[in-house]
Amino acid sequence: MMQLKNFLYEDRSNLNFGEILKEERKRHNLSVRELSDITDVSTTYLSKLENQKRSFPSKETIFNIAGGLDLFIEENYLSELNDFKTTDAYSYKLLTDFINAKDS
Repeated sequence: MMQLKNFLYEDRSNLNFGEILKEERKRHNLSVRELSDITDVSTTYLSKLENQKRSFPSKETIFNIAGGLDLFIEENYLSELNDFKTTDAYSYKLLTDFINAKDS
């Protein structure tokens, strides 16, 4: 089972957007292609973000990524967590981490 509750206490203020994105993708055992499919963001762009070859993304891209990951969490882990509050807290923390990334 994914450790969502532990994630809520991680300090990632020293990471840039791409590093946070890569951590989240790996946390959920997603390939770049799978992340692209759930976020409607191209694989090329996601890869460039993860490898710091693109600057901080637009607000729309941030919301697409956060929204796609939120839906992924609800579809894949809600039955294990049985707690919408945890998934809501995850979504809020992820969005906050993205917005407050070191390179924002």
